[in-house]
Amino acid sequence: MNKTALIITYYWPPSSGGGVQRWLKFTKYMPEFGWTPVVYTPENPDFHLKDETLLEDIHPEVKVLKKRILEPYFLLNFLPGIDKKEINTGNQWSSEDKLSLTSRAIAWVRGHLFIPDPRILWKRTSVRFLSRYLKNNPMDVIITTGPPHSMHLIGLELKKKFPDIPWVADFRDPWSQLDYYQSFLNNSYLKKKHIQLEKLVVDAADVVLATSPHMHECLTSFELKKFVCITNGFDHEDFEEDLPSQLEYSSKDIIRIVYAGLLKQDRKPVQFLEAVRQWVSEEPGLKNKLEILFFGNVDPHLEEEISMIPELKDLVVFPGYIPHSEIIQWYKKSSLLLLLVNNTHNSKVNIPGKTLEYLASGKPVMCVSNRDSDVATILKGIGHARCLEYNDPVEDYKTAIFELLQSDIIIENEEIKKFSRKSLSKDLTRLLDQLTQ
Repeated sequence: MNKTALIITYYWPPSSGGGVQRWLKFTKYMPEFGWTPVVYTPENPDFHLKDETLLEDIHPEVKVLKKRILEPYFLLNFLPGIDKKEINTGNQWSSEDKLSLTSRAIAWVRGHLFIPDPRILWKRTSVRFLSRYLKNNPMDVIITTGPPHSMHLIGLELKKKFPDIPWVADFRDPWSQLDYYQSFLNNSYLKKKHIQLEKLVVDAADVVLATSPHMHECLTSFELKKFVCITNGFDHEDFEEDLPSQLEYSSKDIIRIVYAGLLKQDRKPVQFLEAVRQWVSEEPGLKNKLEILFFGNVDPHLEEEISMIPELKDLVVFPGYIPHSEIIQWYKKSSLLLLLVNNTHNSKVNIPGKTLEYLASGKPVMCVSNRDSDVATILKGIGHARCLEYNDPVEDYKTAIFELLQSDIIIENEEIKKFSRKSLSKDLTRLLDQLTQ
C-alpha cells in the first residue's frame, strides 16, 4: 500500500512559471515509487500567469484539496493608477527607482504589513482545515514549499499539533536573503522578523530540502545534517512530441537566439546585447536572418530600453508568455539558448528550472552568471555550454556566441539523465522512505 504525503503549495495548475513545475512533476512520478500525493492549494488564487495545459500533467492518483484564500492583491484591481506590469502577484517588482509613487506605496505596505508575504492571511484558515483533515486522514509526511514562505508557517503550526509526522520544508528560493525582499527589509526590525521566522522553520523541520547545493548558505544557521539538495530538472515526456507545424519557418537560414523566463533589470544582458549589436554592425546581412526572442514576463522599462537600440530594434521580439509545451518546441527550434541568472547577492544558489530543459533540448547554451554559482558548476564540462559573467568583455561574448553557433557537439543523455524529473522523484521518495521508516 502506498504511503501518503501532504504537499502544501501556493502554486498549482493552472498557475504557470517555475514555481509550479517542481511539485507538479514530483507528484506526477511519486506514485511510481510507492507514494500517493495529497496536494493542498488555494481555491481562488490570484495568479499572474496561467497555463491550462499544465492541468494535463496532474497524475490521476493525486488528490487535490482546495480552500479559499483572501488575496490582498485582488484589491489592486480597484485602485487607479496601478500598472499591473510594474507589480504582479509573482512578487517580482520593477526597479525601485522606476516604480510610480502609488506602486512604491503598495510595495511599502506589502513589505511592512504582510510578513513574510501576503499569503500569510491564508495561514489560520489552512491550519484549522488541515488539522481536522489530518485527524481523519493520517499522512506519512508533510511537505511545504516556498516561496511564498508563509506556506512554511502553515507547516510549522501543523508540526506543533502533529509532532510525530515528519515535516519537509522545501526552499525553492532563499527567505530572508531573497533578492526581491531586499527592497522591503529596509529596517532592522523587519529583517530581524524574517530571520526569526526562518529560524523557527529550519529548526523545526525534519528535513530542509533545497533546489541548489549551497542554499543553506542563504538561510539562517541550522543543523546541516538535515539539509538535502534535489535540484529541478526536465521531464523526458516534454521532449518526445514532434514539432508543431505552425511553428515552422519557411527559411532554414535563421539564426534564432531564445531566452525564456523572467527578464528584469537584475538580468539585463548588457554585454550580450552589445556583442550582438557589434556583430550586426560588422555584418549587415545578419539583419535578414538573425532573430532574438525573449519569451516570458519582461520588465516594461527594460523592454523599452532594448527596443531603442537601433541595430536591434527589428531583431529583438518580446512575444510574452506562452504555454510551457510551446516553449519546449521553441527550444528545439533555436540556434542558441540564452540563460540569464539574477545578478544579485544570492545568485550563487539560483539554478533556473529551465537550465536542465535547455540541456535536454541538446541546443547550445550561453549562461550569464557568476562563475562560482551552482548553475555554473552544473554547466562546467558540458561541451555545448558556456558561462560568462555580466561584466566580462564584449569580445568574450562575441567569441562565445560564434563558438556555440558553430558547435556540432551533441550532448549524451547519460550526462543529464540524473536530472530527469522521474529520476529526481525517485531520489525524493527514497528520502521520504528514510524519514518514515
